[in-house]
Amino acid sequence: MTVSLYCIFVSFVIKNKKTKIQYMSWLEVEKKLLEIDKKHVKEPMKTINCYFLYVNQNDYIEKIDTELVDINSRSSLESENKKGFISKEKVAELINRKSNVFNKKYKLKETSIYNVDLEPDNVFFYSQHTDFNEYSKQFFKVLSNGERIVIHPSIFVFHQINSLYFLFYEDTENAEPISPRSILKKSNLVADDNREPMKKKRVTIRVKPKNSKTRKSI
Repeated sequence: MTVSLYCIFVSFVIKNKKTKIQYMSWLEVEKKLLEIDKKHVKEPMKTINCYFLYVNQNDYIEKIDTELVDINSRSSLESENKKGFISKEKVAELINRKSNVFNKKYKLKETSIYNVDLEPDNVFFYSQHTDFNEYSKQFFKVLSNGERIVIHPSIFVFHQINSLYFLFYEDTENAEPISPRSILKKSNLVADDNREPMKKKRVTIRVKPKNSKTRKSI
């Protein structure tokens, strides 16, 4: 059974939402949500959290690495639409740099993005939705591996959970073969290098018979 990247994403979002509330009182959260349609608009992001997940041969996640990556907005087209992007060259550099872990080679299997681009007047409905997992699927998209990544602008409260996910699988095809080792120890009787072989020593134990009697002198 392969690892579901969307399920992993949901766990990250829930964790981040809890963390966010810890740093902000419930009163501040409610105030921001109530005023969000009046004061806040979708803003371009300057950085984005990237998660690199490594799955071994047994379909277990062996490691999760994170990195904050800068978002570029120098393109005239993206600047007009407030979109940001990560260039194809930067994506290739990330993949190459993150493909070796624990002295093992990993291959990129899937690249995905979670990018909430809700309009301000829809935020309250989003926060009150009973099935968060189902509703969030519309913002979770699978991307083409190694291609240029576009990040849409979003309201500031979603900047922390907007993320990129890179799913790596252990490369078993190009893995170096492991040479078998003998579990038997080398005999001490065989000469090693220029050392002389060890000689056996014979030890004789003389046991006194049980019925033997000592002769008394008169």
